[in-house]
Amino acid sequence: MLPLSEIAGLAFLAGYRQVRDLTGTELGWTPLFVAAHAAATLTRLRAALDVPPSPADPAWLVPLRGRLVAHTAALRTTAVSFGG
Repeated sequence: MLPLSEIAGLAFLAGYRQVRDLTGTELGWTPLFVAAHAAATLTRLRAALDVPPSPADPAWLVPLRGRLVAHTAALRTTAVSFGG
């Protein structure tokens, strides 16, 4: 089974291709754009994770921080995978 992000990406491309066809060259750029999006998202999430945890944090923030850390790890893998 494909990860949800890949399913969403394939669905986006299928919908886009109903409006405008993509050449093989353009489809070949997809990994670059996926990696660039991952890198850009990492820079935005950094601000949320730069604040150190505090004992005064609400209880819901602990699992949210954990999910963000896991998400940034996945984004980092995606961003660097383009380079080979």
